[in-house]
Amino acid sequence: MSSPKVSYGVSNAYSKHSGIPAYVDPARRFQHTRKIFDNAKLKAMGNLGIFVLQKLDNSTQTGEALANSLKTKWQRVTTNRKHPHLEPTLFKRFEFPKEIYNFDLLESESDIEIPINKKTGEPIKWTPRKLLTWKDSSKNEDKPGRYFTDYATITFLPSGLELRIFPSRNRTTRKIIPN
Repeated sequence: MSSPKVSYGVSNAYSKHSGIPAYVDPARRFQHTRKIFDNAKLKAMGNLGIFVLQKLDNSTQTGEALANSLKTKWQRVTTNRKHPHLEPTLFKRFEFPKEIYNFDLLESESDIEIPINKKTGEPIKWTPRKLLTWKDSSKNEDKPGRYFTDYATITFLPSGLELRIFPSRNRTTRKIIPN
């Protein structure tokens, strides 16, 4: 009589964080989780970019209506310049209350897979604070929010225009406000 095959390994188990079988090559699993992470990050930056442009426009418009409104404002600024030697700018001071600054940008998204924090096992929360203040510590010349501003400039603005963000800092500690 032959005994039934019993497997005591993890061949059919799923990895806790990646959602793909644990027996799959670790490099392939890493690529899969990196893809989930990058897709979520890009979606969050897209949502934040639209939010910032709406704030700049003082409206809740989206799509073509938002683009036309900003284009009209830009044309008005460039034609009514008082100082032709200075570059024209659309300027807006943003003051985010904590509930907006810590708002999850992917909260209402159902078509995107949210990455999981490996240490806590909880979904990663993509907030305006995280995207606007993130700085690559390996690059000395990198500025807080530069990754987001580069993305928004390339994605939403025509060539030649640039989105710039200057975060407020505490004068004594030099930490970005709000803490």
